[in-house]
Amino acid sequence: MALRRTFGPVLFAGLVLALLSPFSPVTLRSAGAGEGMSSGSRSLFLQVRGTVDRKEGTPLERFVYEPDVYDMNNQKIGTVTHDVMFTSPNTLDLVSTFHLPDGELANKGVEAIGPDGSKQGFYLIGVHADGTTLQPDKSTGAYAGRAGRLRMSGWHDANKFPQTVTFNDFYEITFNS
Repeated sequence: MALRRTFGPVLFAGLVLALLSPFSPVTLRSAGAGEGMSSGSRSLFLQVRGTVDRKEGTPLERFVYEPDVYDMNNQKIGTVTHDVMFTSPNTLDLVSTFHLPDGELANKGVEAIGPDGSKQGFYLIGVHADGTTLQPDKSTGAYAGRAGRLRMSGWHDANKFPQTVTFNDFYEITFNS
């Protein structure tokens, strides 16, 4: 029993080192690694961030903003039009159109929102779809005809809502095979 207590942590540390070693037969990829924005890739990993004002001329019940979109290398690659409407105090009808270099990618889903208990005026935001949310018939370019699912997690500073919102979101967009 004493040997297990002595050598157990040492063996565990050795296993971790072996897995992380450049000579390991197991490859651990970065979450942002991959084909990135190529039209043949199965997933896109994007960041949406920035402080933006509500677009003028939209219906009173809808809130439309257009923040910037960045790739995982922190390069600005486009914008996204977020068009939301409250369906309950903590859910929104979400229509997003990503304006990217190789086309427009349309999505429709449900966004969950809840107050951040640690920061007044900040909200934790998420899209947790299990099924298809991408709209292949409304997407263009490299995304035309491509179905799949969008998931998102982030926070929004809504201290100046509805006029101004600060976005800080991370997206995983997975295309069907």
